[in-house]
Amino acid sequence: IDLGVRIVDHGDGLNEECIDRLVETGTFLAPSMLFPKFVMQAMAGNPWADAMKPDWDAMAAILPTANAAGVKLLVGDDFGAFGLTHGDYWQEFALYVNEVGIPALDVIRWATKHGAEAMGMGDEIGTIEPGKLADLIVLDGDPLADVAIFQDRAKLLAVVKGGKLVKDMLPKG
Repeated sequence: IDLGVRIVDHGDGLNEECIDRLVETGTFLAPSMLFPKFVMQAMAGNPWADAMKPDWDAMAAILPTANAAGVKLLVGDDFGAFGLTHGDYWQEFALYVNEVGIPALDVIRWATKHGAEAMGMGDEIGTIEPGKLADLIVLDGDPLADVAIFQDRAKLLAVVKGGKLVKDMLPKG
């Protein structure tokens, strides 16, 4: 952080001092907890995989504190690596909500608002407000009640990209 890094990936060893510096500098943190979880499950009993558990547990314990403190958290993990196929991004949402205890709205914010800011595009995308590109999805259900709705493509009713409807399965009438 002191050297000007804008995004910290994984953040192993995160503590209160790190949280304070992340907030103070506006540095983003991508906790990337899904891949280690997958490795621990897939390779249970392997000393290398088992050695990940204390770090994973420590991150799971402190992440709600970082979120509440205002750290600009991001979704994003080692997709494309062993066991994490591209397209299964919803799993990361479910992990943070269901296993770490982060509110669904916050995790959605990590993916939208914070993601746009991390790319330097926060003035154009990431939130729904006048003057921004209208990129959004319409779901048949409430992702705040069940974040796993993102995995069900049948629940994806509409996609709006740049203000144009590119998928429309909305009920007619």
